[in-house]
Amino acid sequence: MKATIVKGRQETVGAGIEIIRSLPNSKFNSVGSVVFIDHLVEKTLAPKKAEMPDGGFAHPHRGIATFTYILAGGVHHLDSNGGEGTVYEGGIQWMKSGDGIVHDEFMPFDIQESGGKQHGLQFWLNLPAKNKAEKPAYVSVQGKDVPEIDLPNNAGKIRVLLGEYENKKSTIPGYLDQFMGHIKIEARKSIQIDTVKDREYGLYVIQGNVKIDCDIEVKTNHVTELSDFGAQIKLSNEGDEVLELIFFGGEAYKEPVVSYGPFIMNTSEEINLAYSDYRNGKYGTIDYSKVKL
Repeated sequence: MKATIVKGRQETVGAGIEIIRSLPNSKFNSVGSVVFIDHLVEKTLAPKKAEMPDGGFAHPHRGIATFTYILAGGVHHLDSNGGEGTVYEGGIQWMKSGDGIVHDEFMPFDIQESGGKQHGLQFWLNLPAKNKAEKPAYVSVQGKDVPEIDLPNNAGKIRVLLGEYENKKSTIPGYLDQFMGHIKIEARKSIQIDTVKDREYGLYVIQGNVKIDCDIEVKTNHVTELSDFGAQIKLSNEGDEVLELIFFGGEAYKEPVVSYGPFIMNTSEEINLAYSDYRNGKYGTIDYSKVKL
């Protein structure tokens, strides 16, 4: 087993939102089709009067699917293709940007008024070229509808966020045999994760430190790219608290990759077209009148 390990870098984006960005990084730019990982730092927010979104966060995408996983709190989504949804703790929202879309995300009104914890992760999934040319789509899944597997010997759980594991299948659309699981390992326990030959795998640690095959340690807020693994990968929690991590992977992305800003395409010409189409209004506009306080 070999592992390339990178510590996520802390950044502040938007209106003072604190994140840890672990992918892309200086050592590798992708694992399977996962090309971007932002970890929204857990924060407790005070109650306030609910406010309508002002459109200041709205932004375009093309050529990717965005995948947002809510660990605590919630998020409300709107997009220029008519997609709308609110998901809460344990829920997922997936948006295929396809040939171009504008979307906005904001805190649900009930959470604005009640306050509480906000915590989550966002991934960008690079779409195959043929799917980059498709129309946008949006899917939301609440936490109660995410498949969950109890691991042997009361060692923990796996929530199947994307793809399939042990006959449990996510309802989120996937490409290139994508898999993503939220794994919780109890204190002083170990588990075995089945792998598929010729797939790429990695993991991101949300909380705790994980030992991989007994000799590779990955700490909180670090991402790793794994190679030379066998049919199973052993993950161990040698600590006294529950360990949480995201295990992800899939087929290697074998088409050319050209990225710039919020667009990931296959050629520079396609990037130029993505910007041109956005400036010319071809991605549409968000209808905020659908949202009521």
